[in-house]
Amino acid sequence: MSDPLAFYAAAAPGLVERFEAVEPVAELRAAGMARHGGEKLAWLDDRLPDLAALRCHPPFGLITLCAVWQHLDEEARRTAMANIAGMIAEGGLLILSLRHGPGAPDRPVLPVRPEETIADADRAGLALLRRVEADSVQPGNRAVGVRWTWLAFGKEVSDIGRRSACGKTRG
Repeated sequence: MSDPLAFYAAAAPGLVERFEAVEPVAELRAAGMARHGGEKLAWLDDRLPDLAALRCHPPFGLITLCAVWQHLDEEARRTAMANIAGMIAEGGLLILSLRHGPGAPDRPVLPVRPEETIADADRAGLALLRRVEADSVQPGNRAVGVRWTWLAFGKEVSDIGRRSACGKTRG
């Protein structure tokens, strides 16, 4: 399925009320809005690692980060992981992809170690549920050795009740 909203709706029919998409680049946000507009999807101008616009949002049942983590340095990743973990509801999930290999010349990528990401998630109260290694689906990326690690984490109950940055209890 090329439409992520259709994928989520098919995976959990009737369970998804609304999507929030975060994109810091105005041109990409506009393109996303043109392709995936509608009343069930709100596009926000926000950015990692702080995600200030989402701080007072009710907790999310699912957060996905695809092709993002490799653009952050190690310190920003630690900060982002802690902030994201605080936004996940009890029983909620975080799914993220880690890119390994060269990036586009105009968008360099930083090395990402899955073990570092797993340790940061653990410190933030998220438990690793699944790890999958995969080749890139794009032939050009495969040819230059791009691979992906997909990680799924669950919110640990011991972290429920933490206060968010706006003072509300999450979870």
